[in-house]
Amino acid sequence: AMLWRASVRAVSTLPLVLAAVALTAAGALASTGDRDPAFRACAQTCKDRDCGWDNPEERIGFGMRMLAWTCSEDCEYECMHTISEQRVRDGLPVLQYFGKWPFDRYLGLQELASAVFSLGNGVAHWHGLGRVRREVPALYHVRPFIILYSVLSLNCWVWSFIYHCRDFVWTERLDYFCSTAHIAASTFIALVRVFELRSSLYKAACSLLLVFLFTAHVSYLTIVKFDYGYNMKASIALSAVHFLAWMGVAVRVRAHYVWRCVFVMVSLVLLMSLELGDFPPMFGLFDAHSLWHLGTVPLVFVWYSFLVDDSRFSYAASSDKVAGPLLMTSYELTDLTESGRTLGAGVHRKDM
Repeated sequence: AMLWRASVRAVSTLPLVLAAVALTAAGALASTGDRDPAFRACAQTCKDRDCGWDNPEERIGFGMRMLAWTCSEDCEYECMHTISEQRVRDGLPVLQYFGKWPFDRYLGLQELASAVFSLGNGVAHWHGLGRVRREVPALYHVRPFIILYSVLSLNCWVWSFIYHCRDFVWTERLDYFCSTAHIAASTFIALVRVFELRSSLYKAACSLLLVFLFTAHVSYLTIVKFDYGYNMKASIALSAVHFLAWMGVAVRVRAHYVWRCVFVMVSLVLLMSLELGDFPPMFGLFDAHSLWHLGTVPLVFVWYSFLVDDSRFSYAASSDKVAGPLLMTSYELTDLTESGRTLGAGVHRKDM
């Protein structure tokens, strides 16, 4: 038990180390390609030649116009790739343009790999939501919040898909805000578990605090100023609290299924570290961000297995048929989990 606690606490320092590295490296991630004189000259020449008043949309087809591409944006896309290919031939590093790498465009979609992998995450959460509805006991007090978390996660990945298809100001903001909401919902569940918040009053107070912080965060970025530096720091802070809260659950419960929680949390931190070593897209498709989205797809299935098992265990432990502390052997836990499954099934049959 002492070794398990020490191991989890040692792992819990990971997000703090990565946060320090991320804040140090943030200045190096600034976009410079769109300020390159060669790019500006190329784009301006193209716009003057092809985007005149007579027919500014002649150079792009109907499908591109349906995705709201303009002649000016198409000029910038062509010049971005022209300049990047020339820099590669000259042995110079590839630059980012308007905050993005020079991805290849397919059917008008800007970041095809990230868009497809975002859909994959959405499908995984849809499958997880179905498991929660079928397998988590209906009377378990955290069940409504797990369902809410699943719905917010689905919404998050839908907007991630839309944003990676076409980058507009509003799609970018919704991608950021929905991602924050889904992490906040998961953090709430972890706080309820680690502090055993069974009272409706305590749960309401905790949820209202998170809603207030989220509303203040979105209001500042929407009304006052959209500050990328502040948004990054706020995201790192929330992710650190999220990580530590779930690690607290792992320390407190110490059951045979908890390895899934630790595995997913550590894997997420390691996948996020890909962003620190960002690189130009391979084959014009796969950059570090897209690989991060790819890596999270299988983790979602592991995560819902943990949530379902933890819900059964917690429900069975809190029922009148179970006595004693949460600390038990794996054999006792297996019996307890089966008891939770039986109780949950009985509740579902009664409801029917």
